[in-house]
Amino acid sequence: MRDRPFNFHQVRHRSQMPGRSHDAAAERRQAQPKFDLSVFGQDRWWVDADGVTFAISSLHIDDRRDLAAWLYRHATYFHTQVMFLEVSEAFRNDRGVMPASVTQTAKVWLAGTPLMRALEEDT
Repeated sequence: MRDRPFNFHQVRHRSQMPGRSHDAAAERRQAQPKFDLSVFGQDRWWVDADGVTFAISSLHIDDRRDLAAWLYRHATYFHTQVMFLEVSEAFRNDRGVMPASVTQTAKVWLAGTPLMRALEEDT
């Protein structure tokens, strides 16, 4: 049994903020998860929306499944952001080779990240 619910994400809608009117486009932008994308390149840690750091290996199996499901629901967003950074880096360094992430679907890319492999290990 978990001591407290695992808060793995935080979604704020503009319409829920004091003094703000409902704006559907702004709401969609606000609903996108925001955190350091380098998290996908490692397999040891997760930092929840409250700023609490967890060793992935210490997360309850249900929390790992919930987190993996949440990440898959937002896979297109994360994949797009990572591709943008990787393509920008390729052009900046004049490598002339597109990153592998460009040819992968969002879910295939996500499944291959160290983070997802760690979350899905033994689940």
